[in-house]
Amino acid sequence: MNKRGFYISSALMLIAILFFSGNIFVKYYFNEFLIVTPDLTNFSISEAEKIVSKSSLAIKKMGEDYSQYDREKIFSQEPEAGEIIKKGRVIRVWISRGQDQIVVPDFGGMDLSDAKASAEKLGLRIKNISYAQKNAVYNQVISSDPGAGSTVYRNKEISFLVDTKRVGSKVRMPDLIGVDISSGKRLLKSKNLILGNIEYIQNSELESGIIVDSGIQPGIMTFEGTVVDVIINR
Repeated sequence: MNKRGFYISSALMLIAILFFSGNIFVKYYFNEFLIVTPDLTNFSISEAEKIVSKSSLAIKKMGEDYSQYDREKIFSQEPEAGEIIKKGRVIRVWISRGQDQIVVPDFGGMDLSDAKASAEKLGLRIKNISYAQKNAVYNQVISSDPGAGSTVYRNKEISFLVDTKRVGSKVRMPDLIGVDISSGKRLLKSKNLILGNIEYIQNSELESGIIVDSGIQPGIMTFEGTVVDVIINR
């Protein structure tokens, strides 16, 4: 074998060694430190604890609510099933109170804040709020999804389509950062601005329950009737 052939063979052998060594390391690291989150929905707490006990995980019960699952069954979890997490992590779970059903009322024509309050009182969770200019009735609900008359499980998500208009005058965006959602609503209302969708994050370094960001930055001039999305730290 000439020198060139020797070098090529050596290089190929080195690549093969690195490839297989890398795969072994990844598999070892994954098996030793990482795990795929199991799906605990529709299991009882005791059943779920048996499942995670084999995976070096723990369970923490966060609360109870109505859902499509039977009573005492897990209906929600964080992290969600299928996520890759470190071994030893705590999985937070929420327990079903049973399959309590309600009929969705007609929210059409209601002010958005009133519709949201009524929906939450019935046990419905607000999912999305969309906006359209239709009848030029400021902040009024046009329709909901699921629609009026639908029979749904309590704790079901509901979305609203809301009528909005731009009055023409401009206002300065208030500073919502660091205030709770109730104070944020009042600040927006004082400027004739509309609270839009609410997203949540988890940051242990920040105070829980406060607004950490808004779709429009403080001090920016915008039109009355503008929809403002916010992010809240859990």
